Amino acid sequence: MRGALVALAAAGVASSGLVARDARALGQVDLELAAKGGFGTNPSTTNPSTPPNSLAFEVGGRAGVSFFGFYAGLDLVDSLGSSAPGTGPRLPGDQTTLAERTLRYGVDLGYGWKLGRLTIRPLLGVGNVTVSTTTTVLDTCPYCAAVTPPIVRTSSASNLYFEPGVTAFVAFGTVFAGVDLNALVIPSVDDGNGGHRTDAAFTVHGQVGLRF
Repeated sequence: MRGALVALAAAGVASSGLVARDARALGQVDLELAAKGGFGTNPSTTNPSTPPNSLAFEVGGRAGVSFFGFYAGLDLVDSLGSSAPGTGPRLPGDQTTLAERTLRYGVDLGYGWKLGRLTIRPLLGVGNVTVSTTTTVLDTCPYCAAVTPPIVRTSSASNLYFEPGVTAFVAFGTVFAGVDLNALVIPSVDDGNGGHRTDAAFTVHGQVGLRF
C-alpha cells in the first residue's frame, strides 16, 4: 500500500511538471513590455509628398498580455514630426514656419503564431490620434527700426484611428527584439473647407522588450 502511494505521488509530481512545461511551451500567459522607435510616411492625402510630415520620427512603447496566442495591449506613440516653410498671407520680409507632430494612444488586439523563437502576430490597433500644428511668423525685415517678436499660433485636432499591421519578434529568454509594419488610417479628418477626408500612412518601428 505504501509503495502504491509513493508511486501515485511520483506520478502526480511528474504529470504536474509536464503540464507546467506544456503551458510554458504554448505561451499560456505572457506579459510583454516593449519600447519602440521608427518613422511614418506623411499622412496627408492632399499633399503627401510635401512637408511637414507629422510622423517623421516616432518613439513610444507598448504593454500587453498574450494568452494562448491571443494578444491584447495598450500602445502609446509620440511623433516628433517635422517643420517646413509655411504659406499664406504675410508681409514682405516675413518668414513663416509650419511644424506638425502627433500623439496617438489606443488598444491593440491580435493573434500570434510561434515558430521556434520567432513570433508573427497580425494586429489591429484602434485609438485616438492628436495632430498638433504650430505656425511661427518671424519678421526678418532688415530695414525695420524695431525687431518684432515672433508670432506663434498653435492648434490641435483629435481623431479616431485604425492601424492594422503585423509584428514579428525573436525571443531570447525574457528578452525579445523585433519590428512592426502598419497601415495608419485616420477617417473623418476636417479638410478646412467644411468637409472631411481620410488620411493614411505607413509606419514602421523597431522594438526591444521583456517578456515575463
